[in-house]
Amino acid sequence: MLREQQIELILFTGMELVEPVKLTDEDAESILDEFLHYSETDHTNPTHYKSNSMEVWEMMLRIWGKEKFIAFCEMNAFKYRMRAGLKQDQPIERDLDKAKWYEAKVKEISL
Repeated sequence: MLREQQIELILFTGMELVEPVKLTDEDAESILDEFLHYSETDHTNPTHYKSNSMEVWEMMLRIWGKEKFIAFCEMNAFKYRMRAGLKQDQPIERDLDKAKWYEAKVKEISL
């Protein structure tokens, strides 16, 4: 069981263990629960983005208008594609998904 717990800890933190870490079953379960919750989280459009009566992107569109909002989305998509794969302990897909979200928003707003 200890080896499985170490593997789970490595997967969660992205770090290799220099020395074995002895975890209680309760600690291992807590870490695994946190990992599973984190891996299931929508990192592109998490729930805290939706805490107001409208999302921030909708406010930006109303405040700055269509042209500036589209430019903002295009620049963010570019930024995420340029940085994809460079963040430690984060899968490249996360940044690519964010870039795709901005690119889809440009298409949606451009209609």
